[in-house]
Amino acid sequence: MSRSHTVPRTDARPRFARLSFALLVTLGAMAVSVTSAFAQTAVATETAVSTAVSTAVSTAVATETAVSTAVSTAVSTAVATETAVSTAVSTAVSTAVSTAVATETAVSTAVSTAVATPTPTVTPTVTPTPTVTPTAIVLPTATTAPATATPLATATSLVPLQPTVTAGPTFTPVPTTAATATLIAASQPTVAVATAASIPTSAPTLVPTFAATVVVNGTPVTFTAAPRVLAIPTAAANQTDAVAVIPPPVGLERVVPAIVFPAPAAGEVAQALVVQPVPPAVRSTVQTQIQAIATGVTAQKLISIDVFAGTDLVTTHARPIVLVFPITDEDLLAAGNDPSRIGGFRIGNDGTVEALSTVVDLAVRVMRVETYRTSSFVMAIKPANTIVTYRSFVTGLANNGSLVPAASYGSGANSAIRIQNPNSATANVGLNFYSTSGAAALSSAYQTTVSANGSKIVYLPNVTGLAAGNYTARVDSDQLVRTSASTAAATGSVASVQMDGFAASDMTQSVFIPTAMKSYYGFTSALSIINGSGSLPARVTIDMYSRAGGLATDTIQQEIAVGGTYNLSLGSRNAIADGFIGAISVNADRDIGVIYNVIDANNGGVSGGGALRTGATTLYVPALYNNYYGYNSGLTLQNTQGTPAQYTITYSGGSTESGTVPAFGTAVLYTPNSAGVASETTVGAKIVSRNGIRLSASMNVLSGRDLDGHRAASTGAATVQVPSVYKSYATEGFVSAFVIQNIGVVETNVTITYAGVGTPQTITGLAVGGVTVVYVPNVSQVPSGYSGSATITSSNGAALVVVANVTQLNPAATGDHLMTSLGIAS
Repeated sequence: MSRSHTVPRTDARPRFARLSFALLVTLGAMAVSVTSAFAQTAVATETAVSTAVSTAVSTAVATETAVSTAVSTAVSTAVATETAVSTAVSTAVSTAVSTAVATETAVSTAVSTAVATPTPTVTPTVTPTPTVTPTAIVLPTATTAPATATPLATATSLVPLQPTVTAGPTFTPVPTTAATATLIAASQPTVAVATAASIPTSAPTLVPTFAATVVVNGTPVTFTAAPRVLAIPTAAANQTDAVAVIPPPVGLERVVPAIVFPAPAAGEVAQALVVQPVPPAVRSTVQTQIQAIATGVTAQKLISIDVFAGTDLVTTHARPIVLVFPITDEDLLAAGNDPSRIGGFRIGNDGTVEALSTVVDLAVRVMRVETYRTSSFVMAIKPANTIVTYRSFVTGLANNGSLVPAASYGSGANSAIRIQNPNSATANVGLNFYSTSGAAALSSAYQTTVSANGSKIVYLPNVTGLAAGNYTARVDSDQLVRTSASTAAATGSVASVQMDGFAASDMTQSVFIPTAMKSYYGFTSALSIINGSGSLPARVTIDMYSRAGGLATDTIQQEIAVGGTYNLSLGSRNAIADGFIGAISVNADRDIGVIYNVIDANNGGVSGGGALRTGATTLYVPALYNNYYGYNSGLTLQNTQGTPAQYTITYSGGSTESGTVPAFGTAVLYTPNSAGVASETTVGAKIVSRNGIRLSASMNVLSGRDLDGHRAASTGAATVQVPSVYKSYATEGFVSAFVIQNIGVVETNVTITYAGVGTPQTITGLAVGGVTVVYVPNVSQVPSGYSGSATITSSNGAALVVVANVTQLNPAATGDHLMTSLGIAS
């Protein structure tokens, strides 16, 4: 039996050689409450005579013995209520904390929302088969529009990077992009960086110290570049978001980028950064590699960053790393005085290149990029006629295929892909579909465009030439777009599920799935693993652990072809006995993306979510439910390491709950069993590992047949994208709801901008740790019949976590109508 790699993972390959379910929750049949949880928000309000349909993601489950309730983990929110004579089910998903809605009389369904309880909504996955007429061409030759990624959070008092540098006389004035002249907000906790005593023995081979001369604003600057080894201490016990600010060496402020690096949490191992500019001799190699994603790119500044926890090389990080590259007169000249041609790229350990979302701030002459991965980074100049390709992946897609590919469940399922473009320029998009083996399903990419700040649905049955079956889609775009997919199948009754796409920057080599079951009160798990490397096969190891942890109960080793996907159902594993409940870890030698499903064989419900890319010492769940309009939730915690984890959960109502998760094991917390969460309420949660052991977590909700869930968030963002938003859309009446959690350190106002809607929605005074529910049918400025997307932004840079839900007000058939997913940080 093998243990999974814990984060960090070790990789001692030379740096420049590289360049060239834990439990769904218990569902018992013998006790007082038998629910299975998986996803999130629930809601519903109503009148005395009418049934309150409730929205809310998350499913919960719990079995109970005669004396005590055995917790059961999450399944997902859905909706169902009934009147005295007949049951009027009006599924309304509302994303987290308090969405309420849906009232109904004995004869007809009338949605009635309340300020605190709007009706949830379920995303039309297979939405009415809208005929999507592809227009446009993927990646036409055109000038790349200025990047519009979210700048760093702005606060009242800010730490300036450096004085503003005025452009030389040969330059025309250039408009300042929306960014700030800061590295971090004054309220951001920090740790002091020190020089490490020595380079870690496991560090990759480094280029020896070299001397170079560069011209900076017209003046030659000669410098010596040696590897810098910096010690990053752990944060204080009460700090979960502390960072280390690493300025450039004195005299090299216009040559070397500044770095804002997340500090290890209290109890974790202190980390060491090995940082070095890349020598000029390597630049041609880097430029050759970049041609794979953007022809004619010229590398201006290159830096290598390796991170170590003890002797282990850490390549994936739970919180983002920010690099702030200086822009000189020479950089602007090379870009033709066009800031849109300045961009950031990451070169992975296997030589693959990805374009990074870039913010150029000419007021202080910097280019800012954000990443969760370390390796080598480039500030480069793109030719005016070069299109940079941003790549993402969506899997679990069906065109008259099975709802869950690995389980052959739900025949006749169809998927719709929602593409959101949060940028100010039109996105030219190409979709390539691949079978499990990696074979291309179309002779050429399906091409379409998505308008600036808009979104579009691509319904798979409308894709000409796409045969029946299950697929993974690779999404290539000249703008950084967000993707999600919804799938529905009629299997006697409707079943539906929603999955987020993976941006290339979200891919990693280690992921964790808290929910794994085999015939556990009728629940069985499945997963799909995408090879995201694009050029090399991926070798993966899948370890399955029981709830008690310890050694793996079952291990699978599998090679996944380029462009391929490996689908697995735990129901097919003889080494796992019926009744199994536990967790999964997946490790690979290439970048992968993983989604998981849970199938309720008893009721036909399906839930799903994306695996957590790395364990974290702090996690967030915007909505948990205790008999909230019929919704109950379960929260499953997975210990990703070989030492027991001590955790504390703080609910938004102020109560706390503590416990221990065994090494590699899980703990299931059924919300109705939590003494601090009152009945008929919904709360947000912050989960902290007190001894620094990294956790993964998922939340699930169950109500009747409705089932769904999502992973916990390890970080938030000042701007969050929700690709799929509906208000009484189609004859089924698809509706959406969001639950928004403030995980920042200051109270904030929130603005919600709906694509194509002129007037945004504003929410004031969202407290630290607090949550608010938005039921879209209650938003007056959004027209009835709306199908689009939303951008959610805090007013002062406070980090937000958002869960979005979709359900149907007028379901055409009984079944699982609930879909839920996390918003996407931008």
